[in-house]
Amino acid sequence: MADNESTTFEALVSKAQAAAYVRVMDQSARFEGTRIVTDTRCEVLDSAFGVDAGTVITITTLGGISGNIGQTVFGLERPVPGDELAVLLGREGYMSGGRPVVGFVLGMYHVVPTTIGDAPVHGYANDVSRRVTRDSVPAPQTLNEFLTRARQLRQ
Repeated sequence: MADNESTTFEALVSKAQAAAYVRVMDQSARFEGTRIVTDTRCEVLDSAFGVDAGTVITITTLGGISGNIGQTVFGLERPVPGDELAVLLGREGYMSGGRPVVGFVLGMYHVVPTTIGDAPVHGYANDVSRRVTRDSVPAPQTLNEFLTRARQLRQ
């Protein structure tokens, strides 16, 4: 697989163990060896595959603040409580915690709340797919498109 192909939505879905729409509940940071990681508990609101709606999952990301020590990993986003996200996730057990986001920032989309129509999603992948990979099919633009395409790609 060429480098630019590995960042497409299709390639990321093929590597994912789950694709879901989640709401961030809370977070806690901890040391994992010499690194700080953040475990983010999320309620699964809807799922394309790999996890069940209504369950609580943990997403583990690099970086965070533990005590009075902080670590930042540039290029990674850390969601905050209340955020609604569409995410592509790997296997449980990442850094002795929950699931990693597949493709780091490319596998995480912020859902923009709306009362009219399908909720738009925005993530770094929306920009990258056009500028870097020149995908013939751009990254998903709405929550429904994210879930539908992820389901179809896994069938």
